[in-house]
Amino acid sequence: MFTFKQRYPAIYKIVVINHFSEPNDTPEHNLLQAKFLKTEFLVDLFKKYHNFSDFWGSKFVIGKPCFEVKGFDVVVEVEVYCKPSDEDKDEIAALYMQTKDVDDVIKYKNKHLDTYIIRKLYNNLFEDMIDREIKMFRQLWCIEVKPTISDDYPSVLRQVKANKQHVPYSSIMIYTNNYSGSVNLEDVKEIFSNDNILFIVDKGFY
Repeated sequence: MFTFKQRYPAIYKIVVINHFSEPNDTPEHNLLQAKFLKTEFLVDLFKKYHNFSDFWGSKFVIGKPCFEVKGFDVVVEVEVYCKPSDEDKDEIAALYMQTKDVDDVIKYKNKHLDTYIIRKLYNNLFEDMIDREIKMFRQLWCIEVKPTISDDYPSVLRQVKANKQHVPYSSIMIYTNNYSGSVNLEDVKEIFSNDNILFIVDKGFY
């Protein structure tokens, strides 16, 4: 008796292997995906696009990337450390005094920092870790790689949202080298952002 895999190999690949997504194993895709093997590339990527990229001397520690996990092309763990200067420490202290009893969001250096981050910085800096690097947080990033995206972006969004349910506590990124759709790029970024998905167009790959 033939199995479902043997009888319907094309459907099996879409449903089981690609998590209901069309296969995208092209040379362009594979070359772009392989770029994520390079630690230098990943560090530069997160320095360029991460919210904490220039915040108080941030340093990124990149884990070993894994590939083709839960429907995503790349999965990688990122840790963010910082070591504020003496001037920054004074500003942290001032911010802490302003926000320690407030639960809303504040702005600092054009970055959005919630009171948890301020408290963590304050407690570490002014107790027993004043001269040490502070681990701000650790994130697991799940990345969908597309050499180019055009007016098919709604399909990409549906694909990623379907896969996102398998990694509920992760950060999600779309990474492409080219966007050529009819909708303004900033609007497309906002559409993805509304589902907490970072949409990156990085033409510097080639």
